[in-house]
Amino acid sequence: MLGGLSLLSVVTAAITSGFVSRAETRRRATGEDPVLQKLDQLAGELHALKTELERREPRTTSPGSTPGTPAGPNNPPATNP
Repeated sequence: MLGGLSLLSVVTAAITSGFVSRAETRRRATGEDPVLQKLDQLAGELHALKTELERREPRTTSPGSTPGTPAGPNNPPATNP
């Protein structure tokens, strides 16, 4: 009895795996994969944010300051003696 239930479970899993695999292949071929669409959207948003940050804060450094850290009230530029 237990062997029969195990066999039924394995056959059901194999059939389901085939359906899922076929649907996934079809979605990727037609460009309808929601995960890839969301990934593309997030990549575009990240690029836009990077562009905006670079526009607002150019990467200028003063001697003695940490590279990429703009000079400001909490991080004054280094002075040469």
